[in-house]
Amino acid sequence: MTIESDLPVGGATHLNHIYIISDKNRRPMLAKFTFTPESGKAFVSTSVRLATSTDVRAIAEMSDGALNAVSKNVRVTISGCDVPPQS
Repeated sequence: MTIESDLPVGGATHLNHIYIISDKNRRPMLAKFTFTPESGKAFVSTSVRLATSTDVRAIAEMSDGALNAVSKNVRVTISGCDVPPQS
């Protein structure tokens, strides 16, 4: 998954963290990314493992405590390598 934001990573009010959360996983918080002015911009790309189909949320935490969120439903299916038995 890739998360990119136009929120500033420096200045008076800036992006501190991005959290990736999946409620139906055993451990809901999948990742936490921290940004500084040296980061340049808010961009992350990572792989995650999901136990079941669920909404995955990215939450941006600003330096003043404000939260911005976006959600996407992700469907988990059986691997394409599995072949069902033939009858």
